[in-house]
Amino acid sequence: MRLETFPEFSPPRLWQARGEDGQVALKWKRRSVGVFSGWPVQWVIDRSLCIFHCLDLEHVPRSDRPRALAFKLLSVSPFRHAGHYVVWRGGRAMVWSWDEREREEAAATLSDAPKRYRCIPEPLLQALPKSEGATVRMVRLGSGVDLQVWQENTLVMSHCFPMLPDPEKYLPLLRGLTGVEASFAVEATCISSLNRPWANSAVVGASFHWERWLPHVLAASLALGGGLNMGIGFSWWWAGRALQAQYDELSRQVEPVLFARSRALRANEASVNLVQVSRATSQSKLLSQVAALLDRDSRLLAWRFGGQELELQLDTRKVDPRFYVNRFMEAGNFENVRVEPVPRDGGIILSLSLSLSHAGGEG
Repeated sequence: MRLETFPEFSPPRLWQARGEDGQVALKWKRRSVGVFSGWPVQWVIDRSLCIFHCLDLEHVPRSDRPRALAFKLLSVSPFRHAGHYVVWRGGRAMVWSWDEREREEAAATLSDAPKRYRCIPEPLLQALPKSEGATVRMVRLGSGVDLQVWQENTLVMSHCFPMLPDPEKYLPLLRGLTGVEASFAVEATCISSLNRPWANSAVVGASFHWERWLPHVLAASLALGGGLNMGIGFSWWWAGRALQAQYDELSRQVEPVLFARSRALRANEASVNLVQVSRATSQSKLLSQVAALLDRDSRLLAWRFGGQELELQLDTRKVDPRFYVNRFMEAGNFENVRVEPVPRDGGIILSLSLSLSHAGGEG
């Protein structure tokens, strides 16, 4: 394994990699000693244990992107129980995933496992490229090398090799990327290790900052809330007799007003129910149109409809994208039809937009 130099005051670092026997092993790169014994530990996940995806969610509204990302993670992660580190760049999400169950099993074998730690994939501790344009680099790792393609400060592709590959093994990967020159061999370079990750995760936050004080804050809040409630209850009981007489008198005076208000509320509830039934009928009609265009052997697993965007998850044997694009585009009510396979479940995710004429008719 490649030797690294660390700053004198860098946090404790525990490295998770795969040993010579193929099993996951943990190794301290820097321990907590002296005044730094209370620092949270950087639990570094070796790049060879991570799977990388760059997910483009530019077409999703900003407020819906976290929910869309959670839906995407279910389809792209091959692990039953996965850990994630997510970095956003505009509408694109750089995601590193690892087997969380494998990490927990390795932690159980460590006699001095840290109580407070932060899981960080190895590439997050590598210095970023200096150029803001398209950059292709081959980075030497703790185990193997990582082929990285950067565009506008975003890692759009990362492929890990156990050893330095021949050009004919990685040049085809580069030819599929826009704006990347793929006619030259890439030399492997060593990147200096950072003291901190170059970006924080949007999914796995640094929870160790508040976990230590959370029990004390909750206990104090409960005690304060209980004392306030007891004081308020006692004051109410003290004034209860006088208030009861006033309440009875006011009840007789406002009885006609309450009756009129009750009628108004019932009328408003009826109008709200009518609107909800109308919307449900509109969505039911839309799903009926979609079902008529699907193959008979297809089974709808999940769907999401918002605005003019409709996303369906199907269990089907017909995975040819041209079948769905031709059918829905010829129907006249849909446009921008996109088909994505679901590797884990064997189905597809069908995304499409309502045409402006159809959306206007539904409204």
